[in-house]
Amino acid sequence: MGAQAAVGFHWTLQYLLVSLVCAHPVGHLASGLSSAEARAVSVLQRRLRLTDRELQRTLVAHPAVLGYSFETNIAPKLDALARRVALSEAELKKVVLLNPFLLGLSYEANIEPTLTRLEMELELAPAELRKVLVAQPQVLGLSVESNILPTLEGLATRLRLEAAELRRLVVRTPQLLTMSMASNVLPTLDTIQARLELSDEQLRRLVISLPQVLGLSLESNVLPKLDYLQRELGFSTDELREQVLREPTVLGGSLTSSIQPNLELWRRELPDTDLKTEISRRGLRFLCCSFARRTEPRMELARQCSVPSDMLLGRMRLTDAQFDAWLARQQATASGGL
Repeated sequence: MGAQAAVGFHWTLQYLLVSLVCAHPVGHLASGLSSAEARAVSVLQRRLRLTDRELQRTLVAHPAVLGYSFETNIAPKLDALARRVALSEAELKKVVLLNPFLLGLSYEANIEPTLTRLEMELELAPAELRKVLVAQPQVLGLSVESNILPTLEGLATRLRLEAAELRRLVVRTPQLLTMSMASNVLPTLDTIQARLELSDEQLRRLVISLPQVLGLSLESNVLPKLDYLQRELGFSTDELREQVLREPTVLGGSLTSSIQPNLELWRRELPDTDLKTEISRRGLRFLCCSFARRTEPRMELARQCSVPSDMLLGRMRLTDAQFDAWLARQQATASGGL
């Protein structure tokens, strides 16, 4: 067996070992490992304050960690990363759990150069770099030249973004850094532009307002939502486009837990009201609220206080404290008129 094949065979066995051991409580782990491996696992668990389940997930995702020295490899890397971006212990743990493979990266050859390039290319402040890393630690395993820069440059060109606008998009939606321009970003932009008949400037405004839309599935999320709104409310394409540009968050709302149940509830509560006309006046915001956590509970409170349902249409965007204060005023006004 050649040297390369031997290494591959060793890690295949290591993976099988970890998978089998982790099918049982962590207490059984040491029985299947060498004393050095068991100690490395124990120290790693204590250093990151991992639960048994979190340790199991980490080892199954990256069994090669069993071959690393904690003192000379893992600990210096974790300490350097935490210092570099001012990570708290909780943030460091989150980063490792989201991307266990960073335990196998070289800090000097991989992690530090990637962080430095991101800082330079996007002109990120330290707090912004930390936010990006904590939200999307997978960027540390990507090639800046082959993966990240083509996406950033393609996005900036397609949407005519200034450097500051591109930075804000990435900070708000770090997931963009892991997307493929050809496979993810461009098809999403082209499809949404065609479906809503958007101009380039309108598409630009939409993405700046809701960059998360680039990470949504077109087939199972965005397009069914647009089709439902157009069908149920009788919107023309022009009317649908106007409402989406007015309230881009509708593209991020859930069809099954917000938009559809909200529309059905308002139709039951206000059978004589033309909801299309109300939406033209107020926008789609009141359909985007969580049905279970906001619309339905507030409707029930209004019933208990004898407040007419139509008065709630414009109050769905209020915070809970603001809504409670408003409802109290309605009750006081009603009591004063008795």
